[in-house]
Amino acid sequence: MKQVLYFSKTDCAPCNALKPLISELQSEMTIMLIDADTSAETCRTWNVKSVPTLLFIQNGMETGRLIGNSIQRNKAIEFYNK
Repeated sequence: MKQVLYFSKTDCAPCNALKPLISELQSEMTIMLIDADTSAETCRTWNVKSVPTLLFIQNGMETGRLIGNSIQRNKAIEFYNK
């Protein structure tokens, strides 16, 4: 089973800049939005130290990670289709 976790914060400018891209990607894949401010344990579990972060998971194992405001659509789709 494939999962995509998107870690962000409401007061994060790079996270807010990525909102349109994340919305677009949600039409192609299911993305679980995780607020890093209220989900510290989940951040620790997945070793997320900065936001925005997109994690690609298959069968409980991380298959890819994109970090920062330079996340690109084509890279996200590539990781998702691995």
